[in-house]
Amino acid sequence: MSKDRVLIVDDDRSMRFMLSEALKKDGYEITVTPDALEAIEKVKSQVFSVIIMDIKMPKMNGLDALLNISHIRPFISSIVLTAYGSEQVNFKGLKELPFAYFTKPFDLEKLRLTVRHAVEKYRLYEDKACQNNLAYKDIIGESAAMREVRDFIVKVSETPVTVLIQGESGTGKELVARAIHLCSPRRDKPFIPITCSAIPETLLESELFGYKKGAFTDAKESKPGKFELADEGTVFLDEFADMSPALQAKLLRVLEQKELEVLGAVKPVKVDVRIVAATNKDLHTEVREQRFREDLYYRINIASLNLPPLRQRKGDIPLLLEHLIGKFNKKFNRNIESVSVETLEFLINYSWPGNVRELENILQRSMLLETGSILTYEALTSSLKNLEDITQKTSQMDSTRFLSLKQAVKQSAYKIEKEMIQKCLIKHNMNRNLVSRELKISRKTLYSKMKEHGLYS
Repeated sequence: MSKDRVLIVDDDRSMRFMLSEALKKDGYEITVTPDALEAIEKVKSQVFSVIIMDIKMPKMNGLDALLNISHIRPFISSIVLTAYGSEQVNFKGLKELPFAYFTKPFDLEKLRLTVRHAVEKYRLYEDKACQNNLAYKDIIGESAAMREVRDFIVKVSETPVTVLIQGESGTGKELVARAIHLCSPRRDKPFIPITCSAIPETLLESELFGYKKGAFTDAKESKPGKFELADEGTVFLDEFADMSPALQAKLLRVLEQKELEVLGAVKPVKVDVRIVAATNKDLHTEVREQRFREDLYYRINIASLNLPPLRQRKGDIPLLLEHLIGKFNKKFNRNIESVSVETLEFLINYSWPGNVRELENILQRSMLLETGSILTYEALTSSLKNLEDITQKTSQMDSTRFLSLKQAVKQSAYKIEKEMIQKCLIKHNMNRNLVSRELKISRKTLYSKMKEHGLYS
């Protein structure tokens, strides 16, 4: 099990040293900074169980920093240090009050005990996250955008509110909807997805709401709709903005009255369902142009999430590749271990109009053609229709154009070098002697590399 990590933020050097030495003895991994702004940046890239935050600091006060941090990592336990009594500290604006506060000078042993309790509180959150691993197993990525997605799932899963997910096709809207269901108290009840745009309008009503025997000529038997089948569970309505105005009105009744108008039924049918709705359309535009009911929009847009397209989180592509290669190795009985530099650069530079779904399709075709253990650029190009198809795709790339092999190797080596130094610095708590020893380079070279990669100030 990895060590619990504590971030100490105080512009008093002696205070940082005292707290750091005391908490290291308790087995914590310590990171220190004198700057609240720098603390915010550290929280974006690293995971901490506890933050010990001084209030009065030059560039930004500690409470403003905690307010920012609460949006990035809402479950971190915070301990506030202040030269004033708690009655003089204004905690207004914070979503949650700090776990504890200490007035300087304070009892160090009491603070150590408080840190232990704060860590235990954070571990409870982690344990819950571990229980939800099944829900998150296909939601891959460590970018800030994907961390926000996972935080959103945690926040809304325990509530009964309707959820609106917006995003381009192929971004994983159903995966998020399923994760919300699996993390919720409804997890043991049905999760029923339905793609509204894939069903003709004449059939969609009966699919959603069902009908009674004899409701129309061919109604030989009663048929329960998706809402009734999902009672006490979750219905995922994908591309729900394609519903007709009449169906939108019936959906509004489900949301407001918790009842269904079943065709042929004498009275409405009561149901308890949670609705997660998704669309790739701009609902503001749909409402403005009167294609979507304004009252339904406000009723369904209680908790909303915008899923980022893959082109905006390309740093997640290596993680996605690792996950998908493992998945398709089992599916196709292959033994692909990694991808070549040329393949990786193509995949990173491509604009991905079809998002993760398109990445999955290209990867499956390529792996079927690959005979070795490394997924080559040749297999990738062969998996596409022809060379013209490749040219067409590369022409859609971002301003970072397709790289030559020499450029690709140089850029990849640069990224790997920066990553190795960064990880080593974190591992050894910025101790340059230990870092240079582990990397087998001189201190002078290490300083030079740190400056080159923007890791030294």
